[in-house]
Amino acid sequence: MPKNRMNRRLLALAFAAGALLLALAGCKQEGGPVSLYDNETRAYVHPQIGAAMTVPAAWKTLSEAEDSVVFTTPEADLTLTLAWELGGYTYYSDADLLDMAAAVAGQVLAEPELLRQSARSLPGNNQLVTAAGPLLGAEDGPNAVCEVMIFSPLPAVRYYLITVAEVEAYETNAKLLNEIYASFYLSEDEDTIYAGLHRDAAADDTEAEPEEGEVPLEQLPDKNE
Repeated sequence: MPKNRMNRRLLALAFAAGALLLALAGCKQEGGPVSLYDNETRAYVHPQIGAAMTVPAAWKTLSEAEDSVVFTTPEADLTLTLAWELGGYTYYSDADLLDMAAAVAGQVLAEPELLRQSARSLPGNNQLVTAAGPLLGAEDGPNAVCEVMIFSPLPAVRYYLITVAEVEAYETNAKLLNEIYASFYLSEDEDTIYAGLHRDAAADDTEAEPEEGEVPLEQLPDKNE
């Protein structure tokens, strides 16, 4: 586990994504690799977390909460979860953030095998981990893929895109997923996002105590002052 405390809601969302794929267990997609450019698309904007991206129009929105949204393919063989996590101003290196992404995959897969890790500072300071292994709760079943993309566009704000898919569905949609990641952007200005940070910190009484060197959310600067 990386040195930060990970948001319990985020880890619960990751676990739920794996459980959801087990429950849906849809039919197989047909054909070769697909792209956003081969599909009708829709621009999705989350109403509260200040994030937006482009997804295929045929993908279903399974759930939308204050801090997340979950999509699935029509075949129900892949889910994509967008969530955010709030933290203090502690500095995290690329290695730390890759560890966080791997920890999320560990909430989805039993003994995940890391297939790919990459990090880049632009655009948006992002880290990507791809792992494979049986889903938790189905340890004797076939392998699945969990891919976690972290965006850190602002201090104290991290956005996660968590893909959980059957292996064939991941291979079919790998190009499309990269295009979805590339389409991610902030739909609100910095002041509005930080105002949301303060509201979330005031409403959330379940957060653990900050670690040494981490600034509690309630002490983040109010950019409207």
